[in-house]
Amino acid sequence: MRTRLALLCALALCGCAAAPTAPSLYERVAARLATRSDLRTLGRPPPQLAQLDWLRGDWTVEVTVFATATSAARSERGTSTVTPLLGGTWLQIADAYPHGTQELSVVTYNQVDRQWISTGIDGAGNAVTSTGTLQGNKLVFEAANVRIMGETLNLRQTLTKLGDDEYTIVNEELQGGAWRALDEYHYRRAQR
Repeated sequence: MRTRLALLCALALCGCAAAPTAPSLYERVAARLATRSDLRTLGRPPPQLAQLDWLRGDWTVEVTVFATATSAARSERGTSTVTPLLGGTWLQIADAYPHGTQELSVVTYNQVDRQWISTGIDGAGNAVTSTGTLQGNKLVFEAANVRIMGETLNLRQTLTKLGDDEYTIVNEELQGGAWRALDEYHYRRAQR
């Protein structure tokens, strides 16, 4: 009986141990905000996002899925609309195709991490979040170990500005140390 009582007392004392002294998420964020003057504009459109203002508007899109050893190349046409989202802090890219496929992506510049970020979802339940860099007329995103249609892969998506009224997005998979092109989305500004 005394052993049980001693054990219960020890357990009760463990429950009364001092709270963790490590800073909480909110304390760590507050410390970061206090030391980085560039973060005072959080919640407003990041200045870097203005580099993509030319994307806003309506587009036609032609998708080409490249041929493989087991299937021929195929293509499809659709539409795309790029609009500001969440007070202009993100750009939303909504693609739609005649047979019902829909894709939705959002892109912004993350001022805290100092990198571009993109998240894309589709009607099949796929979701990909990637980080990127702007390299001249190319915005290159990479994501490791993403799941698409039950398959795991390393994905690279390269948006290339061909002009104010035309751009492409090429999706590639890393295989054996080399990037293999999977498909290309070719966007042209819709006629008004």
